[in-house]
Amino acid sequence: MKPFLVNFLFCPADKLPLRTVIFSQKDVVPTSEQKEKILIRGLLMADFETEILHGILLNDRKKILYPIFAGVPRLLLFRHPLVDQFKLEFKVKLKSFFLKGYEFPNIDLIPGERNVLASFSNEWTDYGYN
Repeated sequence: MKPFLVNFLFCPADKLPLRTVIFSQKDVVPTSEQKEKILIRGLLMADFETEILHGILLNDRKKILYPIFAGVPRLLLFRHPLVDQFKLEFKVKLKSFFLKGYEFPNIDLIPGERNVLASFSNEWTDYGYN
């Protein structure tokens, strides 16, 4: 996830901005073609030279946290298996947030939500998006 994109993400629980805590990131070197497109659009090159690999998005008002896992922010209000994997992998980094009362969302799925999640995930896999 590009760090500047957090400016366009909002908590699904209260529709307000989120704060980012980065666990790991990598530098990215845009190709010549990508650089040209960035400049033509009047965007900042620096916004495209870093990628957040893992971290969390925080709603400090409601003490909710959402994972950024493998570069993808997961803004789901219901429990899903990825959160369990994320908790295991980043147990040490998450501990201080849990001690402060933060939690991952854990509401019941609304009817049909699991099917939408599976379908959406399959569609993105087919695109080969990196």
